[in-house]
Amino acid sequence: MVTPKSPWSVKGVPQETRAAAKIAARRAGLTIGQWLSRAIMETARRDVSGEAAAPADLPAVRAAPAPPAARDQLERDARELHAVVAGVQQLKQELGAKLAQLDARLAEDMAVDLAGLERRLEAIEARADNARLLVAPLERQLQQIAERLSRLDGGPERHRRPADAEEDDWDLGRSRGGLFARLFDE
Repeated sequence: MVTPKSPWSVKGVPQETRAAAKIAARRAGLTIGQWLSRAIMETARRDVSGEAAAPADLPAVRAAPAPPAARDQLERDARELHAVVAGVQQLKQELGAKLAQLDARLAEDMAVDLAGLERRLEAIEARADNARLLVAPLERQLQQIAERLSRLDGGPERHRRPADAEEDDWDLGRSRGGLFARLFDE
């Protein structure tokens, strides 16, 4: 057998092929060198003997059992993960229940507030209607008083300001000569 003097490297092997060889070697429980040696020797033997190399004839890729320590750690990690998932699901359920309670309380509070606002609005509308009823006769009486005053004062022609009169003087004069004069002079 030939003993190499330096590490052997093979150029031109794609990354996917290297990754596949690493996985196959790990599953077979071999180093990459051992697995490659077996695969190369079996393929070379078939080529020399004239046998057709079928993929089924290549070294079997079998899963190597996980070491007990790794298996135990994996089981602990899986149990912890299941516990975390269960905790998250429990929190999700609790949060959903709390949200449903808050929604119900909010809807109830809003209904109570809305009913109170409706009662207040109805009371305000009733007061406004009452005020209109009370004001309507007063408005009619004021209109009648205004009409009487207008007749007593001599109508709107008498209250027109002359072109040369100042605004303030005219208002004062109108007051003296108009209604007030009649009220106090009589």
